[in-house]
Amino acid sequence: MIVYKTGFFPKFADVIVKNHKYGIREIEINGIIIDICRLAPVAIMGEDDRYRTIRIETNEEIAGGYGTLLDGPHRLQSKDRFNPLVKELEQALREFDYKLLNAEEIKCPLPFKSEIRTIYRDPGEYLVMDAIFYWED
Repeated sequence: MIVYKTGFFPKFADVIVKNHKYGIREIEINGIIIDICRLAPVAIMGEDDRYRTIRIETNEEIAGGYGTLLDGPHRLQSKDRFNPLVKELEQALREFDYKLLNAEEIKCPLPFKSEIRTIYRDPGEYLVMDAIFYWED
């Protein structure tokens, strides 16, 4: 199990080397993402799969792909194998007075007009999730 932080969100993951030939290493990372709101003590958590292709000689990442929790409340679930980790993370959030929101709490349509610069939904189709967890660099 690896714990690391990328940008804004901590990641908890198992790393699997899928392929290693021709000077290229392909890696699959399965884990848990926690998105923590910057405006209120709330968070969401779900499973994530990431893929990286690395040139071994230079350790340069030459390709990759990943998911996000922000494309919909359906992402707020995880496989049974992550249950012990999920329980630990839920406890850590509670200890710091963060509420872990569930899909039911954030999947409702946003009840007011707003402009949220997100690629996940069209204007007028925003969810409560978009208002709470939207961010841009």
